[in-house]
Amino acid sequence: MNIRFPQRMRINGAYLEDTVPGYQTLEVTGRDSIEMDIDSVSFARVDGERYQGKRATVRTLTVRFVIEGYGPADFAAKLAKLKTALKVTEAQLIFDDEPSMYWIGTPSKLDPEQVGPSACKGEIEITCSDPYKYGLVERSVDFVDGTAEIYYGGTEETRPKIHAVFPEDTGYISFTKDEKTLMFGDETDDGSIPTDPDANVDYVSARDGAPTAGDRWSYNDGILPYVKNPTSATGTMAVTATARNLYANNFGTNNNSWHGPCLTYHLEGSKGDCEFSTYFSFGARTTDQCGLVQFSIASDSTNVAAVSIFKGSKGSLNGGYDLYVKGVRKKNISVSVAEGNVATTNGTCTIKKKGPTITFSIGGASYQFTDASLADVKATRLTIFFARKAAETQLSINHVTGFRFTSPDEAVTVRTFWSGDMIDVDCESAEVQVNDVPAYQIGRLRNPWDSFKLTPGKNVITMDRSDWAAMPSAHVTYREVYT
Repeated sequence: MNIRFPQRMRINGAYLEDTVPGYQTLEVTGRDSIEMDIDSVSFARVDGERYQGKRATVRTLTVRFVIEGYGPADFAAKLAKLKTALKVTEAQLIFDDEPSMYWIGTPSKLDPEQVGPSACKGEIEITCSDPYKYGLVERSVDFVDGTAEIYYGGTEETRPKIHAVFPEDTGYISFTKDEKTLMFGDETDDGSIPTDPDANVDYVSARDGAPTAGDRWSYNDGILPYVKNPTSATGTMAVTATARNLYANNFGTNNNSWHGPCLTYHLEGSKGDCEFSTYFSFGARTTDQCGLVQFSIASDSTNVAAVSIFKGSKGSLNGGYDLYVKGVRKKNISVSVAEGNVATTNGTCTIKKKGPTITFSIGGASYQFTDASLADVKATRLTIFFARKAAETQLSINHVTGFRFTSPDEAVTVRTFWSGDMIDVDCESAEVQVNDVPAYQIGRLRNPWDSFKLTPGKNVITMDRSDWAAMPSAHVTYREVYT
């Protein structure tokens, strides 16, 4: 029967004994049983069946308890508190006889049996759709000289997370276990150094803070395309107290149009083919909020290409993207800008110029336009513009975490990672982030996510990078899983 006497039980960190005075856990069954669903197939004129696979089935924990009250009314109130405490889904469950482990379950049945006017005994059934239990503390192992040795004490496989910080620019990073390799970036880089440092511009607000005027930075003099109404650039920008996000802390005053501050980086010398990538978050929490952020490339006197992400009207959580070439809007794409929408809350916008062709990549899609007059136009300015619409309520989210500009005319090396960057790899969700921004585009489409896992016993993960770059500092984190 697998009876355990746990003394007390916590649900999402709170003891039922504390939540419901007079409640006491007596025993628990179901934690030690193992049941597997075996898949097999039968063949004509062949004895038995052929094994195909197995999986652990849903587990049910049964908790026996008593409740005692100081009279019928007090007892009824305590039983009502128990019912309320059990209205949880996928809750963390911890039993006192295994304080370093937790289960994930949903109470599915309460069966109290009254044994007097102010007392009852009964059972709580908890359905664990995930049949395993987990180590309460997440463990961490550092890479030493590019190798992490992990002695995994769980009984079931688990998928790790890997965090690395780059001490200098590099083209790629990889992690290998049991001849299975996760690769991120470009492995063909030759390590050549750009002749013009301005060909690779990297701004990260978390690292660099709010730019000050001077040294090729300027405020409120950008060459902006038409933005629905005559636009004035006015106001100031800052970085949030946690030094993570660049935003407009003052939009100036102009209640008759879009208005706000713009920040321009002046490239030293003209650039031909180039790519401008910006990492942003943009979202509305309520339908009355409005706002805009715009990213643009310009020559000395002409806007070359720009993207505006905006919410310009009240009544819904919808907004859109406007794509501009030479200051003229070429396309409008409607999109939800509700707070939490991945495409805009953790968005990436890229403008690429190759001769006369402009390619925009935003929201998981690409759009391309060709204008012969742009073939020889050079980029000399990069501009970020935050705007408020008249006196409307501002957006709850409108900030930039950083941007990058590369010009292959000047820099032959494709540098996926820059000095100070950090990468986070989650092998469970197959998600990758660079500087806390989703970066699905840097991973190989055929990365063997399903095979990259820790197994009971010794595990070795090796890390590699471009051979012309220093080894990143990194560590693996994981949580032990048990039947």
